[in-house]
Amino acid sequence: MQLNTANGHITIESLSISPTLSIPDVESLGGIYGIKKGFQNKQYVSYLIPEIANGEVALLLLFFNSKLASVSIELGKKYNYPPFKITADERRVIAYKLEQIGGANIYGWGKVNIVEDSKGGTISIVVKYNQ
Repeated sequence: MQLNTANGHITIESLSISPTLSIPDVESLGGIYGIKKGFQNKQYVSYLIPEIANGEVALLLLFFNSKLASVSIELGKKYNYPPFKITADERRVIAYKLEQIGGANIYGWGKVNIVEDSKGGTISIVVKYNQ
């Protein structure tokens, strides 16, 4: 997994996600990556890539007014952590993956940080793009 800190472009194996990714682009990748449409609510629509990099990560792509707003990078099924609970090991793995892509930072195109939902029991790296 790589993040181009100059432009916000994310590469995971052969999958390429740029801030200019469109909804039709995502839908055309559906058969390749098993992409599933998540929720749709007025201006928001999300897509889930349940598994990439041999179960290493899962991605949630969130669009606002048809523009890519954020990419949430979560640990994939390879890790098999308990649902609805964030473990210390899970925090450690997420922090390590964040450091691999340059750490939490604010850039001209957006920002990268860890987001933790203690009620939902999830932790992820979020790449948020300026709109």
